[in-house]
Amino acid sequence: MDINIERDSSVNKLQSDVFAKMAEISKPEPGEKKPLQNDIKTISPEEAIKELLELEKDQTESST
Repeated sequence: MDINIERDSSVNKLQSDVFAKMAEISKPEPGEKKPLQNDIKTISPEEAIKELLELEKDQTESST
């Protein structure tokens, strides 16, 4: 059973306006350079869980 939902034309216009504005403001300024992110490293899920558990342990110890 197909349900056909008709959208209001003003909602469609609003949606396209919002997407256009988001695309406009997300563009970098002319001459603006994106900062390099050299501090990002790839780790395994196991390493991530271990790191999160250590952070949680440190937080619980510091709050007691």
